[in-house]
Amino acid sequence: MKIKNFKQFESTDWNSENEFVHDLEDITLELKDEGMLVDIRLNKSTGYSARNFVAKPSEYEVRISKPGFRTALFEWSEIKDTVIRLTEYCYDNGWSVRFWSDGTEFLTGCKKEEDFTISDSITQFSFRMLITRL
Repeated sequence: MKIKNFKQFESTDWNSENEFVHDLEDITLELKDEGMLVDIRLNKSTGYSARNFVAKPSEYEVRISKPGFRTALFEWSEIKDTVIRLTEYCYDNGWSVRFWSDGTEFLTGCKKEEDFTISDSITQFSFRMLITRL
C-alpha cells in the first residue's frame, strides 16, 4: 500500500491578517506604555463564521480608553499621533477606517495626517476605530 503525502494548506489571507493585527499592536505600544487601555479585536458581527464556513470580510475594532470610572477623561492630543499612524498604516495596506468618540462617529474622511484638523484639547472617555478591508 502506498501512502500519498499532502502539503499543508496555508491561507495567505489569514497569515497576512495575523501580521496586520500584530502590526496594529506594535503601533499602539506607546499608548499602552503611557497607561492607556488598548483593545484590538475581530469584530464578531462580521468575522469568519464557523457555523456556515463562509469567510466574510474582516473587520477589526481598536478601542482606546484610560483606566478609571468617571476620571478616565483624556484629550485628543494624548492619542492623536498614534491614531494618525494607525490610520495611515491601514490605508497603505488596503483597509479603511471609521472613528467614534464616546459613541459618536466623527473624523469622517480622515486618511492622512493633514486630514486630522480638530483641536488637540477635545476631551473624551473612549475612542474607537473600526477597520475594514477596502
